Amino acid sequence: MVMPTIGFLGRVLQENAESPLLLCGTATTAGSRIYEKRLAACGVRGGRIFSLGCPGLATQIEYAPSGATVRTMIRRYVREAEKLFPVPPEKLLIALCCTHFGYSPLWAKEFSVRFGNVEIFNPNRAAVEALLPRWRGNFRPDFSVRFLTRVDFPEIKAQALAPCFSGRAPEIIGALFHPERDIGLFDF
Repeated sequence: MVMPTIGFLGRVLQENAESPLLLCGTATTAGSRIYEKRLAACGVRGGRIFSLGCPGLATQIEYAPSGATVRTMIRRYVREAEKLFPVPPEKLLIALCCTHFGYSPLWAKEFSVRFGNVEIFNPNRAAVEALLPRWRGNFRPDFSVRFLTRVDFPEIKAQALAPCFSGRAPEIIGALFHPERDIGLFDF
């Protein structure tokens, strides 16, 4: 989903011409700098985009998206972001560049303590919302949902994440409770 995400983030940066963008992702995503490179290739000027790896956070969100451990970890990432922005910008744009990060509602509260004016962007939600207008009123999609995972996914994680989809996506909730494990799912 990198290309739709690049378009989305490009629009965010155009609409907020003076604000820096902090890309929060897994350590692998942040280390690859893929979003920075693609945005630069699309003409976004340097010095506005910063990456912050948040190792271990996705796993903890699976157990408790609003839990104390997640709160503590996000607070630690706020302190790491302070090193990137010794003088807080007037407005800090934060993109959640991991599918799991959007399940935690703690980002804005914790980052605003230090940075004041923050705006959180979830590229995954933006992609879904871009698709929904095409579906509404036109047809009821006939689909099934499978949850493929490379690692064990115990029921406790399904119980923690199910409320994130309550009332909106019962198919996803069902899939969470019936994960299909494939250790060869990714080749890296």
